[in-house]
Amino acid sequence: MMAKSRYRVSTRKIFNKKSEIKQMYDTIKIAISNVLDSQKVSGLTIDSEFSPSSTFNENVLALISQNRAGSFYGSDEARRLLAKLCSEVSSWSDFDSIEEFLNSLIELLENDKRDPRRIGKTFIGDIVKERDRLYELIFSLKFLETHYELKQNNKSIDNLSPGEKGALLLVFYLVLDQDDTPLVIDQPEDNLDNFSIATFLVPFIQSAKKRRQIIMVTHNPNLAVVADSEQIIRTSIDKVKGNQFDFCSGGIEQKEIRDEIVKVLEGDKPAFKTRKDKYGNLDSI
Repeated sequence: MMAKSRYRVSTRKIFNKKSEIKQMYDTIKIAISNVLDSQKVSGLTIDSEFSPSSTFNENVLALISQNRAGSFYGSDEARRLLAKLCSEVSSWSDFDSIEEFLNSLIELLENDKRDPRRIGKTFIGDIVKERDRLYELIFSLKFLETHYELKQNNKSIDNLSPGEKGALLLVFYLVLDQDDTPLVIDQPEDNLDNFSIATFLVPFIQSAKKRRQIIMVTHNPNLAVVADSEQIIRTSIDKVKGNQFDFCSGGIEQKEIRDEIVKVLEGDKPAFKTRKDKYGNLDSI
């Protein structure tokens, strides 16, 4: 009891100190958010909160004997029970929620709650291999880490499609990196629809190229043309002739370059004309 009580007294102090450190880093987050707002990056936000480390459950269970009668009897059952307990924490950034979690964990260790009809007391010393190590792990909050997450319209980056994810990170970089050195981007249009390219990606590329040279490799006309490229370089490779390279370059105003754009990016004139005819009079849309 003495060890557990000793650790409990310090837990709130440790949480407050961790919160102070987090607030220091949050000032950087706020500065970044202000830049995103000033650049009118719609829906792009950064969330910051505490969360358990990825090894927390593993470290806790390593100190609990899962072959002894108790709430954590059975390795699979123990994993599911601890995962459920963690998932029920309303906010790891709220001390009351963390304290409730710690109390629930200790209660499960001190009582066999496998059968609600027969709740029995268990001696924690029989269940936990090294009580001091367990108490230090949970009550010192060493497992609590600051987690920063980039979101688009409150949607976690982990839940975005590969194309959305790539575009989001590129825009994030273009807005924050104020360097004036040349930037090479390889096919930023991958897995992204043309509407998203034209409305989300292109404006920030246009803005960034006012202060730095942007070099892009692309197969998409929205990036080659709509982004107002000053120079377009068409390259080709002849594998029959030993991978011989051929290229031509120039501005969009040159007929040769326009022909190459229509040929390479639009699928040549017949395909381009077919789409034009199918679209009909765009002014009527």
